[in-house]
Amino acid sequence: DRSRGGTVLKNAYGRSFSEKSLTGMMQHWTRQAGIPSGYTLHGLRRTFGTYLAECNIQARAIMEAMGHSSMTVTDEYVR
Repeated sequence: DRSRGGTVLKNAYGRSFSEKSLTGMMQHWTRQAGIPSGYTLHGLRRTFGTYLAECNIQARAIMEAMGHSSMTVTDEYVR
């Protein structure tokens, strides 16, 4: 669905999750797992991009995997 610009995660009613809802779920999951507070979904996303760069994945492939519309944002991960 993401490749067509749609929502990746949907709730039980087929609607997009709100940012507030996802943030709350992330806090709940980290608490359940005994992970210290402060971890965020955006942080996981950044970690994913950085990890791809550290594994020498081509910048263009990182851009596509991250859903960036330009290399400008992706460049932050591959420097």
